[in-house]
Amino acid sequence: ASVYPVALGPWQDRWHIPSAQLAGATLVSIESLLKIKEYRREPISEGDLSKLKKELVEKDCQDLIEFIDPVRTLDDLHGQEAVKEWLRQDLALWRQNDTAAMPMGYLFCGPVGTGKTWMVECLAGEAGVPVVKLKNFRDRWVGSTEGNLEKIFRLLQALGKCFVFIDEADQALGKRGTGTDGDSGVGGRVYSMMAKEMSNTANRGRIVWILASSRPDLIEVDLKRPGRVDVKIPIFPTLTPEEGFALLRALCQKRQVPLEESAFESLKPHIPNWLTPGAAEALAMKIYRLVKTKGLSPAESALACLTDYQPAVSPEIMQFQIDLAVSEATDLSFVPPALRPTGKV
Repeated sequence: ASVYPVALGPWQDRWHIPSAQLAGATLVSIESLLKIKEYRREPISEGDLSKLKKELVEKDCQDLIEFIDPVRTLDDLHGQEAVKEWLRQDLALWRQNDTAAMPMGYLFCGPVGTGKTWMVECLAGEAGVPVVKLKNFRDRWVGSTEGNLEKIFRLLQALGKCFVFIDEADQALGKRGTGTDGDSGVGGRVYSMMAKEMSNTANRGRIVWILASSRPDLIEVDLKRPGRVDVKIPIFPTLTPEEGFALLRALCQKRQVPLEESAFESLKPHIPNWLTPGAAEALAMKIYRLVKTKGLSPAESALACLTDYQPAVSPEIMQFQIDLAVSEATDLSFVPPALRPTGKV
């Protein structure tokens, strides 16, 4: 502290905070940060500590992980009020370090294009903690895949509080097996390592796993059980023309081509009941393009786009994936009444 009085000034008598934040960082990287800050006569902030830790992890993990920048919050999530309330309650407990009821993991499931990754980004911004996305850690060399996973696990421990996001979890998490699938048993070993790490109770309140999949039925049952994934949140497309119009209107507003509420009646017959955020985003982009290139009004452009609209996912597949999401939900309050099983309201 006597060598870097300005840089370390805010941390007098609170050394445990930067010590915990910088666990795993090299002495060279820490000393470099201290010298730069002292030269500039700037105290080290918590943001500096987080940035240094992020750079360390990215460097050591090379292309195995990436950080998702939390630039959104749950306020940017359209609808899903019951889900947002639940997630905000969990985050409030996390901030208070009351981890007894904190889930070990979440599963976000729903049809293709319903915004599972978007929800993760919104949750990250609301929580204000790093979100680490696992990339392709599998390798062709014997033992390399397992070594990559071990490296990732070590660095996650050094991060402190974080979300770990695994997209397309049905493909990434491996399968219980004995190597009969032609992968020399790699899938089975990945499954075992992930199962062990996800159920490590020492991580409760520090590492929260988030799995996302449009085919949650293909994820091994043991990986989805309570103690590994405690909360399963279904995400659905819009279910009525009114919901679809509200979503499309919000996306057009972001592009400065506002749709007037009075346009709803003329558009209503053309708005699909099942409109995903991904499809609505594509429609909003087409509407913007027509406004700018053809000089049409937003309402005229929307009518033209909706009249020619062709869903990217067939109704049969959409129905199948909706049914899967309903069956996975841990709480019926997450499921719109129209989709709940008969007799359950």
